[in-house]
Amino acid sequence: MAQLRVVVLWHQHQPFYKDLVSGQYRLPWTRLHALKDYYGMVKLLDEFPQVHQTFNLVPSLVTQIQDYVSGEAQDRSCRWRAAGERLDGSGAALCAAIFVSGASGECDWKVSALPELLENFRVQGRRRSGRRSIFRPKTTPTCRCSRRFGWFDEFFLQEKDIAELIRKGRNYTLEDSGW
Repeated sequence: MAQLRVVVLWHQHQPFYKDLVSGQYRLPWTRLHALKDYYGMVKLLDEFPQVHQTFNLVPSLVTQIQDYVSGEAQDRSCRWRAAGERLDGSGAALCAAIFVSGASGECDWKVSALPELLENFRVQGRRRSGRRSIFRPKTTPTCRCSRRFGWFDEFFLQEKDIAELIRKGRNYTLEDSGW
């Protein structure tokens, strides 16, 4: 039987999300996709040594990933206030927007407290005072962890330290959510 040769080329691109005037990233997609997709796609090839693929990383993507790795890049969700701080109306609104954005993926439910927190937000979060009651020092780290776990590639979720945090499921601390 004749062999069919197939070339698989993954063209990895991201728009340049950095605002060159302020230096802030407008959207978190480069950071989030680096956690969820880019690493996992390459890591998966370990299971299939006979499969060869090509990954094309465009310069704007590489530059943005380097900014995050060096700690230079900051986007809205990186600027969540520390759990011990009192959230004002705008801080609580920011936390609320980040917390509920996309909170429906399978990974999100690995944190057992998430359904309860989401329900509290749906009931109370429409009011500014309700947002403040949800994003208080005790619950903010759990909200942060649940959102971050939701964007981790399955390979990251299997790492010992991350797996232990996920098993914890609730009552996360500032140290747990500080990465």
